[in-house]
Amino acid sequence: QTCALPISMLATTAFAQPALLACEVAAYRTLASAGLRPIAAAGHSLGEFSALVAAESLTLTDAARIVAVRGEAMQVASDARPGGMTALLGVGPLDAGELCDVARGDDVLIVANENSPQQVVASGSLDALGRLEAICSERRIRAVRLNVAGAFHSPLMEPAIAALRAAIAGAEISAPTFPVASNVTGALVRDPDEIRDLLGRHVVSPVRWVACVEALVGLGVDTLVEAGPGDVLTKLA
Repeated sequence: QTCALPISMLATTAFAQPALLACEVAAYRTLASAGLRPIAAAGHSLGEFSALVAAESLTLTDAARIVAVRGEAMQVASDARPGGMTALLGVGPLDAGELCDVARGDDVLIVANENSPQQVVASGSLDALGRLEAICSERRIRAVRLNVAGAFHSPLMEPAIAALRAAIAGAEISAPTFPVASNVTGALVRDPDEIRDLLGRHVVSPVRWVACVEALVGLGVDTLVEAGPGDVLTKLA
């Protein structure tokens, strides 16, 4: 079945998330059909659901249903509690945390994506992000506002938690055929109950991507293959 949608709809997280899941799972299955046999996996933010599908912990049907609910709930939360995200280049998580402490004031502002030792993403209220960007300008730190619908992976996403947990509760989660690194903890997970709990906290917890990559390396991984619509994670790794 096919349907026609304006391309602008993909700018909303409610549509973008299922589209990304489909793209990532299709890419992985293409690689698997060519003989790729991973010993572990990691996915950045939404990509963790794709990684769990690859590891047969979630069925594609359940993942698609959860991600659809997740996208809609995050869009509703973004409309109710407006915010945004700003990438900081040339600084690591510790320095970025100190910058957020200075800029936060009475608003919400946290390090939401620990992408690399030289790149992080801050997430929070629009006023706080404006102050952060002004401080970065004064200190000659490059700050780039991201084109996203809201303050993802921050407390401003709390209105999305109930709907997400309800969707996860209706899914069967199995032990993965290979370990998957959790964004919430940065550690490899294998236990279905732990996976269920971590997914329920996913949207309000920072993405600890540096720790995820380190967990893969600690397992003995020396080759990473990116399955998805780009090469962002390859560059970060």
